[in-house]
Amino acid sequence: MLRNMSVDAAHPNAPVALVTMEIRHPATDSLTESSSGDLRRLLAEHLPIERQAQDVAWAMGAGGNPTPTAERFIRYVNRDNTLAASMKTQAVVIEATAYTDFEALVDLMMRVIDARSQVSAIVGVERLGLRYVLEVRVPVGVVFREAQPGRSMIVRYGPGVGQALDANYHLRRTMPANQGPFFLLDIDSFWTPTGSIPEYDRNTVLATFQDLYEPARTVFQEMLTSRLRDDLLSS
Repeated sequence: MLRNMSVDAAHPNAPVALVTMEIRHPATDSLTESSSGDLRRLLAEHLPIERQAQDVAWAMGAGGNPTPTAERFIRYVNRDNTLAASMKTQAVVIEATAYTDFEALVDLMMRVIDARSQVSAIVGVERLGLRYVLEVRVPVGVVFREAQPGRSMIVRYGPGVGQALDANYHLRRTMPANQGPFFLLDIDSFWTPTGSIPEYDRNTVLATFQDLYEPARTVFQEMLTSRLRDDLLSS
C-alpha cells in the first residue's frame, strides 16, 4: 500500500491517516523576522501559509512538581491544510494527511531541509525518522521486526473506535470520517547514529530516508491478509 496501493482520499478503505518525516539536529539559530521571511519565500510554492505554533513538554521541577516548558516555532502549511513543515530549533518535521506516495513526500522533505539549511546551517544529524499512522477497518495479522544496526522500527498496534488522529489536530483530515471500529497500526522507522554525530550530508540523508522506507513498506505488506489487500486495492 505504501507504494503499490492507491492512498488518495477517494478510496474509503485507504488506511493512511498521517505520515511524518523528521530530521533532528544540533540546535540551530532561531528564526528571526528576516530569516523567516527568507524561508517563507523559499517554501512559497508548496507551503505558502506561515503559522505560529508551540509544543508543550512536562518535566519534573523543584520539589518533584511537574513543570511545563513550551517551544515556540514556525509551521509552514499548504492552502488545503493537509501538509505542514515545522521548523524547530533542533528538528525539521514534515506532516501529511493527504499522502500520495513516498517519492513525493521525500522530495518535499529534502526541499524543506534545503531551504532550512540556507537560512541556518545544519551542522549534524542526530535522528532521521519516517512514521506511518494507519486506520485499518478490517482485521489484520501483525508481525515483529528486530532492530537493525543503526536503524530501528517500532510497530504499535491495537483496536480503536473513531479516528486515529485527535479531532483538533492542526492538519485537516482527508480520509472519510468514520466513527466505527478500526485497527491502529503505527509504523515508526528511524535511524540514530551509533557513535559520534555525523556532519549533515544531503545525499546521505536522502539515502537513509529511502532505506527507512523499505522495511516500513515490507512490514505493512506482510501485515495484510490477501483478502484485506484485495479490499484495499478494489476500493
